[in-house]
Amino acid sequence: MAQNSKVDGKTVNLEKTIPNKLGPTTTRLTKDGEVTLQVNDLVLPDKKIFIDETNAVLINSLDKGIIENEKVDKYNEALFDSADEITKRIVLIGPKLLVRMFRLKMYNTDGIWTGGRTQEILSESEMKKKKVQLSENMQYQDRAVVIQVSEGCSEGVKNSIRPGMVVDLDPVAFNPGRMQRWLHKENVNNEFDNYFTIPEFIVENIVLSK
Repeated sequence: MAQNSKVDGKTVNLEKTIPNKLGPTTTRLTKDGEVTLQVNDLVLPDKKIFIDETNAVLINSLDKGIIENEKVDKYNEALFDSADEITKRIVLIGPKLLVRMFRLKMYNTDGIWTGGRTQEILSESEMKKKKVQLSENMQYQDRAVVIQVSEGCSEGVKNSIRPGMVVDLDPVAFNPGRMQRWLHKENVNNEFDNYFTIPEFIVENIVLSK
């Protein structure tokens, strides 16, 4: 049987709370762990912040954000070495590069949620637009590691950019939705594995290693 509680005259289902999940609608925390509440937030004594009547977050540690950042670091460090073997059998045509994008961190260095990239979509009534956060597997920086440089690229690009190098892309010209590529095409449900074919002109600079 569901365990319910009355808070400010509203019924809250405690079994449907989501522990340790800080989302973009969650009230922000300060560096000292203090909570800044909005007018409509509901708070229970056990440090649960209720976003609405059924969803809550349990604020007892910022370790989650720090751990998530470490996962992103490990993912980014392995981007080139973990490239799919099929990339060795792909030959690009024209002035293009095959790259994998660096993941964006969703928490700051203190482990506090900062959010990620969003997009505008039409509401169900199609009367107005609203911003929603992109899915985790589409949270990318404007930075990428180069997997392949086409022979069709300009001499300047071929002479300066090599596989394994890190480059920054023009954030305006880079269009993830149009440039993402599935290397394995035999099934429409294959998971996207972070490969993009980009035109050489959107590369802004090379990032040298430390």
